[in-house]
Amino acid sequence: MSVEWLATLVLIALVAAGKAEDSDDDDVNIQEIDVDGDDVKVTNIKTGVINEDNDKNRHKRPNRKQPPNIIFILGDDIGHNDVGWNNPNFKTPHMNKLAKEGVLLDQFYAMPLCTPSRATLLTGLYAQQLGLQRYVLGVQEPYGVPLKFKFLPQALKRKGYHTHAMGKWHLGFCDKRYTPTYRGFDTFFGFYQGFEENYQHCLSPNYIYDPISNCTGFDFRDNTKVAKKYNGKYSSYIQNDRAIKIIENHNKYHARQPLFMYVALSAEHFPVQGDKFTPECANVTESRKQFCGAMIGVDQVVHNISEALKKSKFYNNSILVFVSDNGGAVSFGGNNFPLRGDKGTLYEGGTRVPGFIHSPLLKKTGYTHKGIFHMVDWYTTFLHLAEITPDKNAGLNGVNQWESVSEDKPSPRTEFPYSMDMIEGTIIGAVRVGDYKLIDGPTGNDDRWVTENETLDKSYDSAYLVNYTSGNKKFRFLLTRIKTPTFTLSTSIKVKLNTTAIKSVNMEHQVIIFIFISIPFTFTGAKTAPNILFILGDDIGYNDVGWHNKLFHTPTLDELAKTGTILENYYSYPLCTPSRATLMTGVYASQLGLQRGVLLNQEPYGVPLRYQMLPERLKEAGYATHAIGKWHLGYCNKKYTPLRRGFDTFLGFYNGAAENYLHCVSRHYLYTKENCTGLDIHDNGELGYKYAGKFSSEVYADQADKIIRSHNKRHPLFIYLSLAASHLPLQAPAKYMKNCMKNVNEARRKLCATMAAEDAAVAKVLLALKQTDMYDNTVIIFASDNGGSADYGGNNFPLRGEKNSLWEGGTRVPAFVHSPLLHKKCTINNHLMHVSDWYPTILKLADLEPRKIGDYKLIAGPGGIYNQTIPEYQVVDYSYNVDYILTKTLGRSGYDVSDRKSKLFNLNHDPFETTDLADDMPVKVKELWQRIEHHRKRMKNAVKFGEAPAGNPENFYNVYTSGWCLAYFDVPKIISTHSLIASKRISTMQLAVHLAVVAFCGALHLSDGKKPHLIFIMGDDMGYNDVGWHNKLFHTPHMDKLAKSGVILEQYYSLPLCTPSRVALMSGIYPSLLGLQRGVLLNQEPYGIPLKYEMIPKRLKEAGYHTHQIGK
Repeated sequence: MSVEWLATLVLIALVAAGKAEDSDDDDVNIQEIDVDGDDVKVTNIKTGVINEDNDKNRHKRPNRKQPPNIIFILGDDIGHNDVGWNNPNFKTPHMNKLAKEGVLLDQFYAMPLCTPSRATLLTGLYAQQLGLQRYVLGVQEPYGVPLKFKFLPQALKRKGYHTHAMGKWHLGFCDKRYTPTYRGFDTFFGFYQGFEENYQHCLSPNYIYDPISNCTGFDFRDNTKVAKKYNGKYSSYIQNDRAIKIIENHNKYHARQPLFMYVALSAEHFPVQGDKFTPECANVTESRKQFCGAMIGVDQVVHNISEALKKSKFYNNSILVFVSDNGGAVSFGGNNFPLRGDKGTLYEGGTRVPGFIHSPLLKKTGYTHKGIFHMVDWYTTFLHLAEITPDKNAGLNGVNQWESVSEDKPSPRTEFPYSMDMIEGTIIGAVRVGDYKLIDGPTGNDDRWVTENETLDKSYDSAYLVNYTSGNKKFRFLLTRIKTPTFTLSTSIKVKLNTTAIKSVNMEHQVIIFIFISIPFTFTGAKTAPNILFILGDDIGYNDVGWHNKLFHTPTLDELAKTGTILENYYSYPLCTPSRATLMTGVYASQLGLQRGVLLNQEPYGVPLRYQMLPERLKEAGYATHAIGKWHLGYCNKKYTPLRRGFDTFLGFYNGAAENYLHCVSRHYLYTKENCTGLDIHDNGELGYKYAGKFSSEVYADQADKIIRSHNKRHPLFIYLSLAASHLPLQAPAKYMKNCMKNVNEARRKLCATMAAEDAAVAKVLLALKQTDMYDNTVIIFASDNGGSADYGGNNFPLRGEKNSLWEGGTRVPAFVHSPLLHKKCTINNHLMHVSDWYPTILKLADLEPRKIGDYKLIAGPGGIYNQTIPEYQVVDYSYNVDYILTKTLGRSGYDVSDRKSKLFNLNHDPFETTDLADDMPVKVKELWQRIEHHRKRMKNAVKFGEAPAGNPENFYNVYTSGWCLAYFDVPKIISTHSLIASKRISTMQLAVHLAVVAFCGALHLSDGKKPHLIFIMGDDMGYNDVGWHNKLFHTPHMDKLAKSGVILEQYYSLPLCTPSRVALMSGIYPSLLGLQRGVLLNQEPYGIPLKYEMIPKRLKEAGYHTHQIGK
């Protein structure tokens, strides 16, 4: 404090000062490593001592009693279905091999978000005991893992471990004491934040990664130095190189000492840049290709590290671990199928993650460990392996898992909390005890089960899945047999559905649906995937086709229906858009938010991009995909249009209706040349002016004919032929009217003519299939999108109602399946079928299969925004920001915390969390609730500060850096933004100050040994971060040298303003006692320090000092 200088300097003047002893700082142990040279030595910065083994022992094989070397590789946002051993479409052969040669962790659990998992890993404590359970640390957040908690590398150093960290940190950096080299790591090579652009190594606050215009701050370090030389180099590559170099150097210089290397990879995290490897992801849907590519990069890094390890002298005494920090982020290409939920949720998909151990020290290998293993257990397990006794007061939550995993014994863990929080007095969390999992408290509105080929949206009705994986042995047998193309189901087989559990028949029912509908039309074996022609009619009622009404001339359709299978109980939606959206997504329109009406002309919406359409899935099986005719699923953005939704080509119109010759749209539905307001016919992105005057059905038939005759038969073909002449305005060439005169109503005659025209179009397409020898391997499907419209000639007799009604006439429509591949032909199917069933049925035909995996679980509070099962090939569009995800995830907004409904699951029998047992097992709920209370008592309230302006990289020359908060306490002090903004202005003055320091030091005379010379230099308005020893961006090398070769006063305090501080310095009295505490002395102010108080130079003169004052 300034006030103490008077007494201190007087004491120095009267008593000759002896040299003070250096004090040790146990908390800081920083080392540097030069990895660019060939001979690399780790040097302790504080002592200057080189940590090098004796030459004679350098190449000696490590003693078996030596603690094991530990290589810990942490993946980022990698879901259950994002690794090759769970999903063959993801190419991770090297990790697969390492896992197969080691031990796969089938029930490994992490926290649901990045920061909580990483904090748990490195402290051995549940995140809720650190106050870090609710969120991740945000950009510029003035906080970190509290300093009172000792990190794993700090504990390992007790056994002489060399410790290295690389990659993503995400545990705080606003004060340098939060950063890796102050938390036990000898070296650090990576970035502080939660994510970065993987080439420019920068961060964008608006999450738009254009490295030129949107990178606001650089965030990559080599130890503590900003490492801009890596700009432009892919993150996985440079981390790979550094890891290998560390292993090689350790092998060369430190093989007799154990190694701990923490590699936190992150290219697979948003913004997900895996373009270098996407060509190897041909079998993955477009929306997952970048993530797939990033995972190939991860696989190569893991392989290279393992190979470097195997070449070393210490491989036989090493352990390599790979796990993910949380579940996959579906928004960015991750996938947890078939587990329920997403990153940030308490469901299995957010917390049960892939992992394995590879080590020669394992006593049993090549198996899958079924015991429960939690992220918190690594700390205790590694201390056990290193023969380190934990501190008595550490309160570690982990258990030693080594014997269990190494010898395939039961896990010592039978219980853990998924997470725990308190929001508005309500407990939010989940706990697992044995086979049971309890989720207690509100889960929000998003707790449905999203099935195999369905994705997420925020508007839907609840839908649940039949638990088809348990109970019925005969049914499980059918699941295996149905994959055989020649297998025909017996008509005597009946599968009883639990109608109380099924509120919708969705993708997870695809096998069940196939059993139902394949009784009358199972398919014989085909050498290749069949071609599929899907013909969708528009507003065609039950009584508007020839096989139901002889007054309608549809001979081609009649023949196809009668020689195929007529679907007598086929249902659609009562309107166009809902039916088409459900057909293309396999998802009920009510779940898409499209149940209420049709998309109007110029409506700014479409089928949400997070839903993957049927042609996108079919392309995974090599299909060529073509759309022809009416779209009506959105076009305000190109991303909503057919060419962006999986179709190779598109010829047709976007809106709900068009004039059939002029191909224009009228807002008033008056389809004359005068009323056309805009052309609406598109040929692969170009306007189809050349089709003007040509009848739409004939144009579309010609297009289908052309596609078929030019098709490469080595690939299966999917044509979606959406005919629309039967919709308003009811136009057809006159030649088709001759067969319709017996209809008494004019509108009815017009509709009949359009149906005849469409029948002719189908005939032309059928002829092309036969002439190209493609017919024998083709499945033809015909259906209407809704019931007939009575106002425009449609008729649904004898059914009640019409289009846009929920009566049978609006929803039960004509449909059939025709194919030479049908096992039974000429049949009528009276089984129930819905438009949503086509998606899974067609996927079955294309041999695209769902995948399965294989105790009870309690969830308290919101399960998170994505507490659904995300299907393998699905991702959601990024139509929201990360803040939305984080706030919605654990209940800060959008949840009614008064909803205390508990959910109970048996994870052994129901790993997909489909069946809530809470109402049936109240005793078990109470038992697990008591365990939640147990964990809550040890919980610390979640800490969240948000982003502080003080951390803005603009304050640090566009580099994310530390030094803008003080980590003295659990709650940090944020340095004022004003002082940071002023830093650029101050830098010139600082240069003058440290030059003056040099001049003073050079002019000092040698002391007489009795009284030292005193040089007191006072700076003006200098902040904590405005000197070089706190901030590398400030160039004060001379002051830095003096400080480091002297004593740095790390807790030195002054007064908050100039005059009070100078008063305290010169008088040794608090300014409040002098009346000078409130402000500074102004220009022309008639006052000063009262004369009765002696100043410091007057006292020093009593000791014979010469005194001089310079400056302010």
